[in-house]
Amino acid sequence: MPPHEDGRAAAVRAATGDVMSQSDRTLSTINDRDPFAMRYWSKQLRISERDLREAIAAVGTSTQAVRQYTNRPQASHSAKPRGASRRRSD
Repeated sequence: MPPHEDGRAAAVRAATGDVMSQSDRTLSTINDRDPFAMRYWSKQLRISERDLREAIAAVGTSTQAVRQYTNRPQASHSAKPRGASRRRSD
């Protein structure tokens, strides 16, 4: 069991074989030995698992480095508020 995973999360993961804990999804590295993590990150980055493995081989498992290598920006929630472009300045 990974040090960041509690017993309940480990039990769910073992039972389903397809559950990735919240901490796995927010880590700054990609666990390239975990098939679910590879599927998760390939979907997040909108690239194939093969391309993800190629990126990891080239730049390592840092999500930031992989995003830069694949030209996939990190989703930002601090972007311009909706409707900001419609506001008029009088």
